[in-house]
Amino acid sequence: MTQASAYPVATPTNSDFTLGITGAGIVKKFSIPLIAASRWIEGTYAEMLAVVTPATNQLFMITSGNWQGLFRYDGAKWLPYGGGVRTFTDPATFTGAADTALNLAKQVVIPAGWMGTKGYLQITAHGRHTSSANLKTYALQFGGQVLGYSQTSGVGCFGYEYRRRVWNANSASAQVAMGLGTRSFAQEEDNPERTATVDTTVNQTIAFSIQKDTAGESISIDGFMLELYPS
Repeated sequence: MTQASAYPVATPTNSDFTLGITGAGIVKKFSIPLIAASRWIEGTYAEMLAVVTPATNQLFMITSGNWQGLFRYDGAKWLPYGGGVRTFTDPATFTGAADTALNLAKQVVIPAGWMGTKGYLQITAHGRHTSSANLKTYALQFGGQVLGYSQTSGVGCFGYEYRRRVWNANSASAQVAMGLGTRSFAQEEDNPERTATVDTTVNQTIAFSIQKDTAGESISIDGFMLELYPS
């Protein structure tokens, strides 16, 4: 864990300077605000949580591992600050028997209060699957509730990119997302918006699940990223 360069959070103080202009006999006095030195800390997510009695408005920059981004301590807990934060997980491959239900592929715990009342989560996953006419399903679940899925099938279709957003709808316990549908990975769906009542003032899990209808086929997840934009 290292200390990094200054980030202004303290109250500025002023210092007076006098400038003389040669030949004109003009003297100008002015003040330049001097920003008192403050520092942010750089480290891992675990190191941020391990900081003992951080000062209110202390900043922490995470540049690797879980939840990369800038955080601020509000006097009670660490919260995302100044834009989005993101986390990544490792690749995975699923083979074997046909799935009779959604099969959990990836999941991430969203800490309490991080979304605020208008923030949103965005999940992005990409990978490969068996090229066949058999159905493959990709689903987003939040707090145990299914908030969106896409399906694909077809010979000559070898891969996918899945992207979904979940918004807090002006409340920390009400969400909205694109509707359930079968238009593969489109920005337009054939059903109304999907809603949920997940309480984000406590820890909640967001999950990416898959279902392959045919034994012997495979689905890989080559990249997975979750972004959180608080508000």
